[in-house]
Parts: sequence; structure tokens; C-alpha cells
Amino acid sequence: MLSSLLHIQRGLTAIIGSGGKSTLLRALAEELSRDARVIVATSTKMHVPDWCPVVLGASLDDVRMALCEASIVCAGSIHLPMGKLAEPRAAFSDLVCSADYVLVEADGAKTLPLKAHAEHEPVIPACAGRTVCVVGVDGLGAPRLADVPPSAAIRAAGRRFRRRCGHARGGGGGAARRGAS
Repeated sequence: MLSSLLHIQRGLTAIIGSGGKSTLLRALAEELSRDARVIVATSTKMHVPDWCPVVLGASLDDVRMALCEASIVCAGSIHLPMGKLAEPRAAFSDLVCSADYVLVEADGAKTLPLKAHAEHEPVIPACAGRTVCVVGVDGLGAPRLADVPPSAAIRAAGRRFRRRCGHARGGGGGAARRGAS
């Protein structure tokens, strides 16, 4: 089970990074909901899921009532003008008391496979018991990090990351070559 591999425990799990957060969020929610109640939310913005009931701008009582009818519920509010889902009105700590698992997409990467965080990112709720970082493998060989904020420190971090992966232009086989005799 995916949740076992990632050591997901009851409470709030924040999912950060890039290249697969929404996919992981859905897979975990569907797996965990077989035996438990799951709330899905965001602390930033995400696309409104079409695979579970969505409770918009609702009170904590509305979220709890929705969980009586479905084992997965998405809680949030609509962020205009983008039409994306934004963080719920209910506090994350209250959501944790209302479901067995709360899965929060806690980072926006604008569908990019790699992301370098700015100082104010990621937005991990204080009550998170676990944080899972996702990295899109297809971005490891990229010659540069696209759309990264123009901070010299962030660009330098990206260069260091690519060097550590063993490839001058991104990830790849350099690490394996260094270890080979």
C-alpha cells in the first residue's frame, strides 16, 4: 500500500514539491478512504477535484455532515478569478478532529516538474504530522528550472542540486559513474 510505504499516519499530512502532488493526493485519499474518513484540502491553491464531493466555503459542521455521506470530502473555498480551490474556512486543526486523515496540498508548482521554494514556501499547516515531498522525475534532466523566481539564491540552489545529481545539465547517470570502478 502506498500509504504504508510513505508512513502516512492518522492526522494531517502535507504534500509539497512538484510534479505529482495532485496525483499522489488522490491516490492516498482513495486508498485511505477504504477504511477511514478523509478530508482533502489545500493551504495554497489547487484545481478543484472532480473525483470526490467538494464542500465550498462551508463551516466545519458542513464538512462533518458531508463526511457522513462520503468517505472522502474536499474542503475549501473558491479563489477568484482563477476558479481554483483555496484553503478552507475551517482551521486545519479543526479538520484533523473531524476525520481520520487530512491530506493537504501545501505547495503550488504551476504544473512544473521541479520547484525551488521561495522563503515563504511551502505553506505547511502547523498541525502537520508528516510532510511528503514530491519531485517530478521528468524534470531532473532539464537544462534549467523553468519559471523559478528570479532569486540568485534559488538559482544557485538549483545548480547545486543538479551537480549533486551528477549531471552538468540536470539529473542522470553521473552519480552512478562516480561509484563505478
